[in-house]
Amino acid sequence: MSGTRRPRGGLLLAARAAPLAVAALATLLGGCSGDFDRPRPLVFGEDSTFGVPLALVEPTHSQFAFTDAERRMRELAYPLLLPPDGGGLWELVPVDLSYVAVMADQGPPYDIKAYGTTLMTIPARSEVERYARLIDAITADMSVIDHFNPTARHVLDGDGERLRNLSAVPGLTEAERQSARARVAENARIIKRVGACLRLRAAAYRYAAQRLAIAVPSHLLADVDRKLATYERRIYPFDEVSDAAPLGGVHSGGVYK
Repeated sequence: MSGTRRPRGGLLLAARAAPLAVAALATLLGGCSGDFDRPRPLVFGEDSTFGVPLALVEPTHSQFAFTDAERRMRELAYPLLLPPDGGGLWELVPVDLSYVAVMADQGPPYDIKAYGTTLMTIPARSEVERYARLIDAITADMSVIDHFNPTARHVLDGDGERLRNLSAVPGLTEAERQSARARVAENARIIKRVGACLRLRAAAYRYAAQRLAIAVPSHLLADVDRKLATYERRIYPFDEVSDAAPLGGVHSGGVYK
């Protein structure tokens, strides 16, 4: 188990002791997380980055503590692994529980149409507000991506060093070797999942823009198009990070369809 601080929420401690309960909860709810661009209230503390607590744990097969970069990468990955749309019962789940479910590949599935549907149906004073919500969501994503990329590169550099040292450090136990390989695989899994989800998010935003263009045409569509083009270009540098993540030992299962 990792050496991260334990959150004060009793629900998370229960989730760690009973991961099958978390899976059952995620399956039962089957909706989407978030409150449509507003971070869900936390059940413990206010120490957070991008609305995510700084003291969360992840199901892990490694006995090693997370490095600062590994922990930071997970904090930044969490909002990108969730669908961008709100609604459904997932928004009622405390963030400490949903974090464990998402990091265990038991989070909500992506539906690229859902964000646009929600954007078109939530109360709004005018189409300007709907366009502004979409632009704000894309902008917020880009801020997270700009922090995630260098952090993931730092993690990959550390994993490369970790793997090189497996054959150079004498006296390693088999448990230490397995823990090192498990952590490398876990890091790679998160990086590759973020890369896949970024494309799904871009598709969801594009779908929403297209529906706005039909339902409530506005000169603001040009602003959305420019913002989306910038967003999609932001994903390309991530490809280098994702391609560098080692494949060995990374399972391909997940719920992001």
